[in-house]
Amino acid sequence: PLQMTVQEVVELVRVRLGPKISAEYNLPQDLLIVEADPAELHQIVLNLCTNARDTLNRKGGGKMSVSLSRVK
Repeated sequence: PLQMTVQEVVELVRVRLGPKISAEYNLPQDLLIVEADPAELHQIVLNLCTNARDTLNRKGGGKMSVSLSRVK
């Protein structure tokens, strides 16, 4: 499920954020399953989190929040 990928990446990035940046995620309870290459999804989420981290570092800190929701 997509939630597992997002949770894994946020936990991975969290250890590299530094003291002035916090990270949280809000993931739905129902499983979100998508048809995609798991490695590519992991890389996409990692890139988004890394970009957010870099931006927050330039701003002197803040909170990175990642959430998932269904879009119809």
